[in-house]
Amino acid sequence: MSYAGNKSDTLDAENFAVDLQLEIAKLESISRELNLEIRTVYQQWVKAKDSLEQAERNLERSYENKKLVETQKQIGQVSEYELLEAEALIQRSLWKVEAVRIEEEKARISV
Repeated sequence: MSYAGNKSDTLDAENFAVDLQLEIAKLESISRELNLEIRTVYQQWVKAKDSLEQAERNLERSYENKKLVETQKQIGQVSEYELLEAEALIQRSLWKVEAVRIEEEKARISV
């Protein structure tokens, strides 16, 4: 082999090494991005689960409140309006539970 051939082979090997290092760096970057995205999606799911639990607790409180208002209505302490307001609160709570349930389901599927 000639001297020029050896120099060319050395340059090719160096280029290959640099290309390999670039590809390794790209792979590490993609891996970090993927891990970050997975963590983000998982955290969103955990948050959605917590929101669902909170919405369900609020619904339970709404039902308890309605029972209390019904008892107060029977003994004449509150008007029909308060009873209707308690029922409306239950309906809002039911709607919130369903809305949060949908968000939790979407987040779970994303994970």
